[in-house]
Amino acid sequence: MALNPRQLIEQAKAAPRALKIIAVVAAIDVVILLLAAFTLEDEVDARAAMVEQTKSDLVALRETVETTRREIGRLPELRQKYDAAMSDGVLADQDRQKMIGSAQEMGERHRLSDLHYKLDPQQSAPGATPALTLVTTPVSLTASALLDSDVLEFWDEILGNLQSHYQITKATFDRADADPPTMLANIRAGRPALLVKSELNFRWVSLRKVVAAAADAPKAAASTPAPPMVKAAEADAPAGQKP
Repeated sequence: MALNPRQLIEQAKAAPRALKIIAVVAAIDVVILLLAAFTLEDEVDARAAMVEQTKSDLVALRETVETTRREIGRLPELRQKYDAAMSDGVLADQDRQKMIGSAQEMGERHRLSDLHYKLDPQQSAPGATPALTLVTTPVSLTASALLDSDVLEFWDEILGNLQSHYQITKATFDRADADPPTMLANIRAGRPALLVKSELNFRWVSLRKVVAAAADAPKAAASTPAPPMVKAAEADAPAGQKP
């Protein structure tokens, strides 16, 4: 037998008080459960996102730790490279006059002719640390010789004795066309035979320590207060008079 809503309301009114209290409590519990379900769903999503972010941070930290371990393991190798760079003269001063004098002596020893050199002004740039400055000098050497081996031996010696680092930017040979009988006749007559023209360009690279006192001098001068203008005027005034 179907009941209409009015009959349900009448039966609810006629129900015992305890049953009514139980029904109200059950209704309140249902409402609380619904609200808690929506609230907990958002909180669970937030916690899940937090857990994923924590996992990503943990992976990044593990990679950082592994990288640090690898770098620590390379410390002996890096120390050897540092000592080798120091012994090669990476911090040596670029003595331009000494280098040119050595080049001229080597050119005579290797039978070069028409040796010309050109040194451009030094170029400075900040180094890897504030305490060091990278100094670069472009160098150009041109010469003539009889044999290719004379030029190659000259290049090998001058670069090997440079006491610094270098970067070769250009190295060329230009052989001249000569008749062998004429060349032999010139050699027998004591006239030099120049069959090879060469050009060597390289960048002379070294590091220079930044002097702390020189770097701090402008700051100290800027921080020193200037003397008052009134006292200066009084000092310039004749004795017994005030400006």
